[in-house]
Amino acid sequence: HVPHPWVGVELENLNVQRAREINEDPNVPVKVPEVQAPMVFNVKRNGPAVSSLQKYDVVTDVNGIPVKTKHDVQRILTALEIGESVDFTFIRGSETRRVTVKTADFAQKKKGRSKDREEGQEGDR
Repeated sequence: HVPHPWVGVELENLNVQRAREINEDPNVPVKVPEVQAPMVFNVKRNGPAVSSLQKYDVVTDVNGIPVKTKHDVQRILTALEIGESVDFTFIRGSETRRVTVKTADFAQKKKGRSKDREEGQEGDR
């Protein structure tokens, strides 16, 4: 198969109107910035980013490259190799944070190679 780099997050395109809708929802635990940027709406339990990114994180750049849409993020990830580190800068609430996540092979996400399983079980990295 052709390897496909994967970090285990699903993104949606955030814009000012969508941010206002989210911020008006009393069930959302954080406020999101009113910007045009990709926002995490789901983190896969078995994905490499499970201990790093959370729902409502707003990604501002990937590997130092500014991103405005989820397609910008996908373009950057697609150019990476499996097992390569990728830096995400994002806004969580009122804080800007940065994390490094190692890409995994999308096709292996359910099969779980032994090395991936061991790393995945360690959790807080």
